[in-house]
Amino acid sequence: MQCAFKQPEIFYYFFFEVKEFNLETLFKVYYMIFPEEANEFTDTVAQMYYGPNIYARSIKILGFLINNEHLLVNKDNITLVNELIVEYSGFKIIQAKLHTKSKELLKQEFIQILYHVTGLENIKY
Repeated sequence: MQCAFKQPEIFYYFFFEVKEFNLETLFKVYYMIFPEEANEFTDTVAQMYYGPNIYARSIKILGFLINNEHLLVNKDNITLVNELIVEYSGFKIIQAKLHTKSKELLKQEFIQILYHVTGLENIKY
């Protein structure tokens, strides 16, 4: 999300505005043209990175949280949690596009909600 708030117009266009746009195809073509820019990923990271849309990519990330007893994400609510996070991120990106608040504040608000909805705020680091 850090990049999303730096260039909210671009992020919003690719992930929210054009719903039928398949990012997986875009990334595959891009890395065929520029193979030197391709990073080596584990299969798990590649599944997230090359997901067809932001919902698929986000749910892959949330899947890592399911088996943690200290968190709020489980197999029964993962779809709802995913929708809340993705839609809220879209709302914050729109606010960034409209310059309603500072990008740093919007990023912090997003992180706060992300931690609250997933239960990450309960983890002591």
